[in-house]
Amino acid sequence: MGTDTENTNQDINSLSFEEAYAQLNESVKQLEEGGLTLNESTQLYLAGIHLANHATKLLQKAELQIQTLIQGESEDSGDDTDA
Repeated sequence: MGTDTENTNQDINSLSFEEAYAQLNESVKQLEEGGLTLNESTQLYLAGIHLANHATKLLQKAELQIQTLIQGESEDSGDDTDA
């Protein structure tokens, strides 16, 4: 049982932001529609938590990359004015 969770987490970690977001939306849709067993709902909810966490990490990484680029550009433009 733990192996399934580990495999699911590894699968989620290999997803792009767009893929994780699409799967998260699908999970929400299934949960909203109902008709699932308690176990199915719980597993879907837990997978959704992992998907949301993964998507958040990817967004934070992208934001850091953008901030680094902006900072680098601002430092470069500052060097030009000194010359």
